[in-house]
Amino acid sequence: MSYVIYLIIIIAVWGFTYGAYLGLSKGLSASARHQQASRFAIGAILAVAPAAVAELQSVAAPLWYVYALSAAWMLTFPPIDLATRRHHATEIDNKLDFAFGLYLAGWLSAAWLACQAWVPGSAVASVAFAVVEYIILAIILLQWTHFVIYGAGINHDGLRLAMNTYPSEIWEFIKSFPLWGVIAGFVAAVGISAAWFYGAITAGLTAGTPDTPAWCPWVEAALFIALSFITFRGSHSPWRRSGIVALYYDNRDYLRQINEYTSKAPERRQALGDVARLPRRGRTFVLVIGESASRDYMSAFTPQPGGIDTTPWLSARAADPATVLFDNAYSCHFQTVPTLTRALTAANQKNGLTFAAAPSVVDAAHALGLTVHWYSNQSHIGANDTPVSLMAESADKYAWTRLALTRIPYDDTLMEFLPEVKPDTDNLIVLHLKGSHFNYESRYPAERAIVVPRPGKEGYVDHYRNSLAFTDSVLRQVWEYCTEHLNLAAMIYCSDHADIPTSRRSPVFNGIERLRIPLFVALSPEYAAENPALAKGLREMHHDLFVNDFLYDLTLSVLSPDAFPLPHPQPPLLSLLGTLPLPGQSPNS
Repeated sequence: MSYVIYLIIIIAVWGFTYGAYLGLSKGLSASARHQQASRFAIGAILAVAPAAVAELQSVAAPLWYVYALSAAWMLTFPPIDLATRRHHATEIDNKLDFAFGLYLAGWLSAAWLACQAWVPGSAVASVAFAVVEYIILAIILLQWTHFVIYGAGINHDGLRLAMNTYPSEIWEFIKSFPLWGVIAGFVAAVGISAAWFYGAITAGLTAGTPDTPAWCPWVEAALFIALSFITFRGSHSPWRRSGIVALYYDNRDYLRQINEYTSKAPERRQALGDVARLPRRGRTFVLVIGESASRDYMSAFTPQPGGIDTTPWLSARAADPATVLFDNAYSCHFQTVPTLTRALTAANQKNGLTFAAAPSVVDAAHALGLTVHWYSNQSHIGANDTPVSLMAESADKYAWTRLALTRIPYDDTLMEFLPEVKPDTDNLIVLHLKGSHFNYESRYPAERAIVVPRPGKEGYVDHYRNSLAFTDSVLRQVWEYCTEHLNLAAMIYCSDHADIPTSRRSPVFNGIERLRIPLFVALSPEYAAENPALAKGLREMHHDLFVNDFLYDLTLSVLSPDAFPLPHPQPPLLSLLGTLPLPGQSPNS
């Protein structure tokens, strides 16, 4: 087969993969589409490369098993996930399932071609390939079985339940189905398994030896080794980051961390010391955690070109002397988890406390006698947000929009949780927004745009401003509801970090603009009159440098001004900003 034919096959494989990716995704940005087009082009080359090196004139039966299995992987988690979440997710992007399918095809075919050249018709090799392939097949079949039974894909909670299930519970689960269903399922499982092993082993034993040069199996072996590293090595590999596998590792990591976090509870209580409980007043405090918001694009902090007002509510609120905007606030990190593990706990860049041993805002609020509600529009658990989930689940009540609701989870969906808060108790409500997380156009309803977005990259800033304006409207709704129904005492808003909408997203620090965050504290008139020293102190520090790993301390000062003085970390933190990497450097430079 000529190399022109193989080039055509590569293009066809790329077209199939990229088309399936586009068709089984939702809310993709232009940059995501372009990046994956390049990723899949490389994957298509690697998938076809072993066959091209061997110059195969026809595809042997074992390779058809390989290619069918790879395609089945790509067409399992993505369509199930789309069918499950299409009505209430603003973005669905399972790119690594497609990448893993391509790499899997190259990895298995390279291994088979090398083995077939060195030990043709080997029974040991045939059985080994059948076992490896069946493990992949079993993962695929389990996902489809779950979808057929429940009409939805496996999620974090379902997988966590399965990982913690005892054999007796499995038996009880099986008995919950009709006998005919159990028998049919057993027969189908055994039949599929037997058919796969028989077909795969027989195909391997009867396949002919490819007529290739002596150097060819060595090249195939090199491809196999290279693809082993690319496909499976490390936590960022396509294998570890593909749908169902990522869920498994996230849950495993979550269980490990929750055990550590639970075991450190006595240390956190001891670190808090003796905290006097607040008198019962039936009032509510609100802490809103923003996402990727930059004060450079918020008109309350920075005038915008053309007089665009991205924060009409906050701009009006700022006229009240009891509302203080911190115009020199910075994030302690440019990524969410490193920021929030410090911002929401006593850990900061100065004291070196570990996350598990550092009291959180939830711990402190409990010590003060407050009932804590945590409602999030972010993910539930995962490799990137496990610590935040652990803090959330230590609250008295907690919920995630992704798990609890069936509508598109724009941030105003969080308002549906607020009626759960009792007005006759003293409360701390923590709201974790999706804010202006990329991609920006998925963060607000199109009809709520304040500017018409331009097409392409030029529209990123327009979408970003629209997302900030929508966040402003959510803050207004929260303020008004809590004021009217929950005797609001104070509301704090702080973004985890900022973003640079004119720049491509980067996993490394690429500019101080990613740290220039909005922070404000708004006291109710009654609470400001009751705590004049607090109101005066906040006004006096609004120009001071404030890094948000001291948000925990600021929050405690607002909750209990008599017990916790306002933090004034300006001089030491000036030097901390100097330790951050300069634009273009990696964080370890």
